[in-house]
Amino acid sequence: MVKKIVKGKRFLFGLLFLILIINFVQAQSINPNEYLNEFSEKSENCSVIDGYFYSDYNNNLGFTSIYRCCNEKICIDLPFDIYNKRIYDKWDMGEQFNINYMRSAIKEGKVKPSEHFPESFDLCSYFSDKLDDQEVALAVKTADEIKQYAPQNYRKIYEIAKGAGVATGVITEFDIGVFVVAVGCNHLSKQEEEAFFKAGECYQYLQSIESGTTNYKINSQVSQCMSEAETQLNGVLDSWAQQVKGALNTVVATGKALWDWGKNVAQGDLNAKFEISPTSYDVAKGIRDKIQIEKTYLFNPNEYSLTSNAEKRFSEKQNESNLILNEAYNDYLDLNGKVMDGFYEFFLNLFAKPNVDYSKAREEVGLAKQEIDEMKNLIKENKFNSASALNESISRHLLNGEEEFSKNYVKQSTDWLTIFLIILIVLGIGYSLFRKII
Repeated sequence: MVKKIVKGKRFLFGLLFLILIINFVQAQSINPNEYLNEFSEKSENCSVIDGYFYSDYNNNLGFTSIYRCCNEKICIDLPFDIYNKRIYDKWDMGEQFNINYMRSAIKEGKVKPSEHFPESFDLCSYFSDKLDDQEVALAVKTADEIKQYAPQNYRKIYEIAKGAGVATGVITEFDIGVFVVAVGCNHLSKQEEEAFFKAGECYQYLQSIESGTTNYKINSQVSQCMSEAETQLNGVLDSWAQQVKGALNTVVATGKALWDWGKNVAQGDLNAKFEISPTSYDVAKGIRDKIQIEKTYLFNPNEYSLTSNAEKRFSEKQNESNLILNEAYNDYLDLNGKVMDGFYEFFLNLFAKPNVDYSKAREEVGLAKQEIDEMKNLIKENKFNSASALNESISRHLLNGEEEFSKNYVKQSTDWLTIFLIILIVLGIGYSLFRKII
């Protein structure tokens, strides 16, 4: 039990630490709409269907935004880490679909982690101090009910007691109940406590999923926790002594509810309700049945196909944008090789004629280069559609640059006269300097 408490504390401390990190992350900008239309086809409309913090298998914290892109016939779900601007690998991708499946079940009310365990009536605590006449009288009424649960030897004791009569004082019809209270209560209470503690641990995981603080394999952790809780709860429900205790509890709880109701009415409360608190046995059964249902929502049955479709879409978008980038870059290199830079043009115009002016062409080539660099950065951030959309502008700049170059292009020839004059000027300057030195 101590180990379980320590384990529970570690979980809580880990959760608190994660919350502190998340608060730091939240202080920074996280906008799911930033990537809303980065992975869609032209015929699709996209929306954000879920978002939550997620710690991957390397303990890197991110924020998952799940985009649903639909055309008239089909939809595709695309999980993306918008905080780190990255595509999940296959294993983390599958986790997103499982987490989203569970979160959807919680939103739809199929799984309710926020439900507290109902207040239960426990015979052991009711009879903890003494067994007075009223309690014994109430327990006698349960004899026929607990008979079906008792082991064979206790059934014999019951039959003997019933035949001899309650008034003999030797063996009463409450013997089985006395056994449960005097011998079994400590063990049974511990058994229940451990089972309920394990169930509570499972719902801590579920509340974590509901609040959007998730991690790699959290669904598997919940699954294992629920299986352990179910086993422990079945141990509580299958125990013959626990079944006897459950039957006793029901009668005691009913009698107590009737007594409380009558007391309230006698005091003038005509609107008093007759309410029977569920017994610990009822609670154990309710939690066990609830777990059996909720386990079906832990893993998305379409995880594999959803992951495959998402991976395929991301790969197609990445390849498509890279192909566009390569084609645009090659076109840029071709034109850039034709259009000389400004310094070289100035130098060439000194020794060739006629002079040329490719400044407008260079401007268009420069704008194309800036947008090509921007496209590279967008692809690095996985903003594929935004990157591909730049191709139209890049193509326009390159086309304008090609037109400006063609319009101003002339074949230059050597200007020998200018070269001769420059040589004379240089020789004259050199001669003057030489005379000053001498």
